[in-house]
Parts: sequence; structure tokens; C-alpha cells
Amino acid sequence: DKGSTGAVSSCNPFDDGSAPAFKKIGFAVLEVEINRRFRLHRTHYEIVKTCAFESTRSVSLRMNLPPGRYCVIPCTYDTNVSGEFVIRFFTSKAIDIRQVTEEHPVR
Repeated sequence: DKGSTGAVSSCNPFDDGSAPAFKKIGFAVLEVEINRRFRLHRTHYEIVKTCAFESTRSVSLRMNLPPGRYCVIPCTYDTNVSGEFVIRFFTSKAIDIRQVTEEHPVR
């Protein structure tokens, strides 16, 4: 099975005029285990794509990925600067998108 061609876009939320400027943002695409359902705890996943960090409303990256499970990690460039993000996916095939929020399985 061939992968999907598409683009990922990470955006600063709409500016309400209270912030002096957009934060410098970017993102990384990591390949994770096919059965990944919980948050990432390891630090050595393979980074398959990254985009340049920019102080702009949005950054995007066009890519072609083989079948698998991937995790998109939006982030700010500056250490200890957090932010909110809007992530958009544009693909040539239907994809299954889920937000991973749970730390671990309920025991």
C-alpha cells in the first residue's frame, strides 16, 4: 500500500490584539508504534520531518509518508515558552486523526 501525500500546517491561534507578535513556531513529525494510543514517554522516536521555525501566523510542510502511525508535535522555538496551536491536515487519502491525551491505560 502506498502512503499518502499531504501537508501539515501548524498555526498560532487568531491574534486578539493583546499579544505583541506571533510566537516563533514549528513542528516535528515522529514515527511511532503502530499500536500507539497513549502519550509519548520515550525520547528517541525517529523524527521523519520537521519544518523551519518562523515568527508567523502559520508554518506548513508538504510531505509524502509511507503507511504507518505518526505523531505531529507542534512547539515554540524558545525554551519554556508554551503556546496554543491549531493543526491542519491536507491529504490525498482519508486518514485517521486522533489527539493523544491519555498518559497510560487505566489499571
